[in-house]
Amino acid sequence: MKRITKIENDKGKQRKTRVAAYCRVSTDNDEQLVSLEAQKQHYTSMIRSNPKWRASSCSRSFQALPKKSQYPSRRTPGEHGTVEYHDDLEGSLISTADKIVDLIYLKYLKAKITYEHDRRVETYPYARNAIREAIYNAIAHNCYMYGTPIQIRIEEEQIIISNRCILPDGWTAETLMQPHDSIPYNPDIANVFYRAGYIETWGQGIQKICDECIALGAELPRYEILGTGIRVYFPALKSALIDQPKAPNRQNGGMDGGLAERIIAAIRENNKITVIEISESLEVPKRTVEREMKKLRESNRIMRVGGNRYGHWQIND
Repeated sequence: MKRITKIENDKGKQRKTRVAAYCRVSTDNDEQLVSLEAQKQHYTSMIRSNPKWRASSCSRSFQALPKKSQYPSRRTPGEHGTVEYHDDLEGSLISTADKIVDLIYLKYLKAKITYEHDRRVETYPYARNAIREAIYNAIAHNCYMYGTPIQIRIEEEQIIISNRCILPDGWTAETLMQPHDSIPYNPDIANVFYRAGYIETWGQGIQKICDECIALGAELPRYEILGTGIRVYFPALKSALIDQPKAPNRQNGGMDGGLAERIIAAIRENNKITVIEISESLEVPKRTVEREMKKLRESNRIMRVGGNRYGHWQIND
């Protein structure tokens, strides 16, 4: 015999709403972990005190990094110079740390090109390892609760790296340039960078920056503290700056009035220099260099001695 089960109508019964709480803080330091636990207790108590609610779960997390962390930008000279170009770098700090340095040196800076015998030498106006260390310092010491990204401003004769910070009591900009204890504001980030090989030793960051600047021949950086912000100014190595050519003036000879003299100067430095190398060092199109050198040869100011492969240029003063 078939068995029939009667299903009771539960429309009259009141169902409890399942409620989940999500607790979140910005870092995993001790103070904020206490705040995280306090949030959990508060929302758990709130859910249990409501007879219409049923606790589903209480999840918690911390986020140590803001979504947008670095803003490299290049400006024309002057305090209120216009922004020529600007980049936002997003993602985790580990994945973007090296990208920041590469972006600065590949897009924002130009190397001055010289030749030692047959070897091409590129000299940047800022010590790469010093800029790299300063960026990592900004990452490890930045106070992310302000929500302000690390900013890198690149001008003609200086680089400015700024971030938010909370220095230990009594510390000043002068303290940073003297031997001092290593007290990273974000010890977990600093430890990750140390274990990943980005930071070689503890408490030697600023000393390494100064050593790299001295090795390049540049001036030492200058630190400035403004409220909760800290800036580091890197002066450019003057001898590595590239002179920008003036507007074209054909009346004085050449595309910019001084191209012929610049070509002769390049030949004085290296009499075996090629047309392509002159074009790259002067940042002038190859065809323009060839046209100007033809005029120099026709006017007997320069002459070629030997063949293209093993010969050299001679200047007829």
